[in-house]
Order: sequence, then C-alpha cells, then structure tokens
Amino acid sequence: MAGSPDLSTYMAEIDNTDNTIDAHEFIKCLRPDQLGLFEPLSGILLLNVSEDEFQAMAARWSKNECTDSDIDLIRTINHETYHFMQTVCSGYMYKRQCAAFSIFNGDSVLSDDAVPADSASGQLLKALEGLETASPEYQRLSAVTKLLRQHEDLGKIAANAAPGDNSYFGGAFPKFFAHLAALELAENETNEDGLSILSIIEGTAVAHAQLLMGGTVGFEARMEAECSTLPPVYSALYRVTQGLCGDRTSELLLPAASMALMCERPDRAYIPILRALIDAPSHDVQQDAPVVADRLDSLPGVGTVLGFAVDVRSQYPDYLVYKPVLDQIESNAWGAHPFWLLADPATMNGVPSFPMGFLTRDGFRGGGGLDRDILIARMFLMSVVLRVRSRRRTEKAVREQLGAWAQGVLVRLTGG
Repeated sequence: MAGSPDLSTYMAEIDNTDNTIDAHEFIKCLRPDQLGLFEPLSGILLLNVSEDEFQAMAARWSKNECTDSDIDLIRTINHETYHFMQTVCSGYMYKRQCAAFSIFNGDSVLSDDAVPADSASGQLLKALEGLETASPEYQRLSAVTKLLRQHEDLGKIAANAAPGDNSYFGGAFPKFFAHLAALELAENETNEDGLSILSIIEGTAVAHAQLLMGGTVGFEARMEAECSTLPPVYSALYRVTQGLCGDRTSELLLPAASMALMCERPDRAYIPILRALIDAPSHDVQQDAPVVADRLDSLPGVGTVLGFAVDVRSQYPDYLVYKPVLDQIESNAWGAHPFWLLADPATMNGVPSFPMGFLTRDGFRGGGGLDRDILIARMFLMSVVLRVRSRRRTEKAVREQLGAWAQGVLVRLTGG
C-alpha cells in the first residue's frame, strides 16, 4: 500500500496533441453506498475513497489499528480483487471479456472516416483544399470543420442511443451495449437449483473474502451475518452449498465454484461438481479436486468445458489487456496453478503484486509494474464500459463553441 502520486500531477505530464488529458474525465462516480467496483474489460479497480482516506486506512492496517470502516474497505478490495483473479484464471470469465471486446472493437458508429460531400463539414473540407495550410483562414476553417464533425457525430450518437441513455458512449457503441444488456439478462437467469451465473461469480467472491480475512473458524457465522445484508444474488451460492454439504461448506464452496467457472454454463455445472467432490473417496479436497477435474467433462449436466483463461486466449488474439498476466500464470511465475489461485485463499498471498489499474477518487497506482500509457488506455476503456461521458454535456459544449464561432463571424462581417 505504498503512496501514489496525485492523479492530476501525473496526468499533466501527458500531452494528447490538442489538450492535456484530464484523467478525472475517465473516472466513474460510484454510488455513496458502493465502496468499490472492478471493471473486468479494462482490468481496473475503482475505490470510492479519496487517496488521503486510502493512505490513512493503509497506515492503520500496518499498525493493526483498523476501524470497522477500514475492515469493510479491505473486504471490498479483497472481493473485487478476486473478480480480477476470476477473469485471469477461469475460462468462463476470460471468454466473457474476450467476446465483449470483439464486439466493442468493431462497433463504433463513428468508425467511418469518410465525410459526406454534401454535409456542412464536407463542404468546408472542400473549401480548405484551395488554401495554404499556414494561412489564418485555413486555421479558422479547419477548427470549425472539427466542430461541425463533432456536431454531426453527436447526431449519429443520439440516433443510435437506447431510450433514456444520455451517455456519449452508449450511442457510439450500440451493439456493444446491447451485448452487455443481453449478457446481464442471461447471467441473472436463475435455474431450478436457485443459482444463476452471476450468483456463482459474486457468491464465490463473498466467500473468498471471508476465508481470506477470517479463515475457516467462524466462517458460517460471518457468512450468515454478511449475507443478511446483501441481495440474494450474493448469498444464493452459500445457502445452496450449505444445504447440500453442511459443515464442509467452507472447504468445498470455492473449489466447486472455481471448477464450475471452467465451464460454459457455471450455474448448471456447479451442483454436479459439488456432488462429485462430496462423494469423492478421500474427503480431502486437495486430493479430490484434481480427480474430479480430470473427469469434469463426463459429469452429468456439466456441459461444455472451456478450461482456464490460458486455454481460451488463443481464440481471441486481439484482446491484449491481460496478456502479461496470463504469460505470468502460464509460466508459473506466481508459483500456483490457476485453479488453486481461485480455490485456495492462501495461494493468493503468494502473488507479489496484482497487475491491475487501481484508482481512488483522486489517486492511482498501476500494480505489478503496469505501464503508464497502458493504464491510460485501460482507463479510457473503463470509461466507455461505465458510460462516464455525458452526451448532453458534450452537446452543450459543442453548441457553445459553434455559437462563439458564429458570433465571431458576425463581428467580422459587420465590422464590429
């Protein structure tokens, strides 16, 4: 938890040709009751605290003087970091991001650089052809052409936006956000066992944070207390598991869910896998898990087995956000198999530094030696997914700039 520079100081060093990048424009404002959020497509973790608050918490943690609010924040960090590990270890979670990126990569309504000749910006571009690029008139018309193109692009975005979506990116990437909406519906669909895909993803993160911070002693009481404060999607996995395996819940929940996330339908695979672990002869998950994993595709109801993220990535060569991480996992640089990184909380303690973007409300850090430019690119991708930029605000700014230009033209035409 080393100190990190102020975000504005860091970003002021980076020039994007026309303007200095303001990274605050990329950061999503979370709800007051939301302590953190991991955005998996970009690999960035957002925390809803200031940098000073985070550093004060880190200082108390190092002195073993944590407050209740500190513990809540640390639990949130562990929960969201586990989603990062799910993404880089499990076949389902990694394929989920690859599929989304493939759609994003080919889905901008602004991707066509050709300007219609009969548009206002097209006519101005034609007028520019006969002017010297260094002339004041060329500079004026060039600036106005950019403004008009922005105005025309905003018209396309508004036409493609879903009803009620006033974000800039929602209308710029309509197929991408339609895909995310369909994915959300599919992952929230509950099966006959009372489980959804999302309940596997979230329920595992809840259990992992509790086991990582408190161990197995008192696990059930802590889970009951936390689950009583959470929506059902976070507690369903624990309750279903406890109903089937009782006092072995703390031992089997993570391994069974981690194996289920190797499958195309984790919600359908979970119960057959859990039963196979319960019935395994040694009653020691360290010995039983490899045996069950070896016959995973023969278990009834498990369906298609995807494997781990390192198995899936060759199908999606264009998605490079997690390439350095997957290279480390594949080369065993973290000293653990991806299954046990998910299934055994103690194994994560061996990871030297989690290579993900880490943002507070006004500070940042790039774990695992994350490159500065890569972090900025990830922040932009995060801002698209979370629809940070307002279309209404952008429209207002463009109108004001066009109005100022028109006023300047009128002044020149009338001599003041």
